[in-house]
Amino acid sequence: MKKTIKKSMEQNKRKKNNYTPTYFHRFLHTFNGLKVLWKEVNFKVELLILLIIVGYGFWIEAHGEYPSLPITQWGLYGWIDALRSFSIQIILFFILFAAEAFNTALEYLTDFIKPEYNKQIKIIKDLGALAVLFIAVSIILSIVFIFFS
Repeated sequence: MKKTIKKSMEQNKRKKNNYTPTYFHRFLHTFNGLKVLWKEVNFKVELLILLIIVGYGFWIEAHGEYPSLPITQWGLYGWIDALRSFSIQIILFFILFAAEAFNTALEYLTDFIKPEYNKQIKIIKDLGALAVLFIAVSIILSIVFIFFS
């Protein structure tokens, strides 16, 4: 009896050790998450808004309307200021994308645990969506301050 248990344990170890993913393979698994996130309508809308805002920022910079000096008179400080505001926008949107990914994972997890309607599950999903909304509102406020200050 003990021999068969040891033998099966050794076989299980061999099965587990048969495939050891490299760091590159682990990195590729993140793209599976991106595929799942791409199916979410909210993610596509947020990405479109990011592209519009970044395009608008570049358009303003190209026409010399930001920061109220022509591009030729910006000097080093003007370029640093524009780069700083641009990077803040990008960082905030990536925080929004991360929150959207966590919210999507939370929704998949709750649907897996209890597929039918449940009041507690609804509260969990609503709180996840509220977290994404808080970040979206902070992005809107920061963009208003950056572009219209």
